Amino acid sequence: MDPTGTPTENGRSRKFVPESCSLAPFSPGAYLDAIGPNRNVYIFGDSITQQQKSSLSCELERHINSTGRSWNLINGGRITFYRVSTTQDLEKQLQKLTVGIKGGLPGAMLASDVCIFNVGVHYNDLPSYKNEFLNYFERNCLKSTCLPCRMVWRESTHQHFPGKQGGNFAGKDKPCPKGCARFSEKQVTKHNWRNIHANALMEQYGVPIIRAWHMSSMSDDMHVGAGGGRCDCTHFCNYRLGLFEAWHTVFQNFLAAFS
Repeated sequence: MDPTGTPTENGRSRKFVPESCSLAPFSPGAYLDAIGPNRNVYIFGDSITQQQKSSLSCELERHINSTGRSWNLINGGRITFYRVSTTQDLEKQLQKLTVGIKGGLPGAMLASDVCIFNVGVHYNDLPSYKNEFLNYFERNCLKSTCLPCRMVWRESTHQHFPGKQGGNFAGKDKPCPKGCARFSEKQVTKHNWRNIHANALMEQYGVPIIRAWHMSSMSDDMHVGAGGGRCDCTHFCNYRLGLFEAWHTVFQNFLAAFS
């Protein structure tokens, strides 16, 4: 992280810069070019992932409205979000999509399409995450093909709830009058069990990974509840040069490479 960038509510600022590689900066026009006219993007994930999709749609629609560029992004257009927080959610969405693909419905998923997946923060312990979700995902989407798209995995982001869980939600609501907590890199790394196991699995099967965790681990002041009062240390504000734009940048470069 570069010490320059957008000031947040607590006064700190940062700009995310890549290490050991070069990435083209995010631009709505370049993003649409990278998607191309004959490819769809499907995003599967929880409310944090939904924030990413909403941020991206706003950026693209603003660009389209200002330039007059023709593009369908609304309700099942080029970018579609599916709410998936648990194994059961994913199973239901896959069943619906599989019926549409096999039935040859208009807009059915193609091999040229790209799917972004993330499931993580709704699992609060490793045994349930590993034995329930990761085993299901490996069995249905890695060892076999659950959808005919190009798959990308996005890491789970770090939470910053006060307490002894290294920021992870402890399974019950607790007050946080001082806002979200900052933890040392050693502390957050110790509690990064979701990504340690998910990343190892994705790497085993050659699935590209959007590395979101490290960017989020020191971003306690970018949460909705960063200023205290509302204890939301999971979701992030959509700051200029913030986390969502950094993720858009990485995925834009993935899309360009896939092309």
